[in-house]
Amino acid sequence: MGKTELNIIIDKDGTVSCEVKGVKGKGCVKIIEMVEQILGKAKTKNFTPEYYEMEVSISDKIEVKK
Repeated sequence: MGKTELNIIIDKDGTVSCEVKGVKGKGCVKIIEMVEQILGKAKTKNFTPEYYEMEVSISDKIEVKK
């Protein structure tokens, strides 16, 4: 799994911008929602190309079928 990076910038006028890198698909939305709980709702949202990529999930569970 890759490194997740979160960049939060608060301008002098109080405008907050947040960028999530290293999270593919809609997983970044959950991270942004957590940030919004702390800093308040975003007025606008822009999605990076990673948002439109397919999420990949790998499980280490082994299932034995009889």
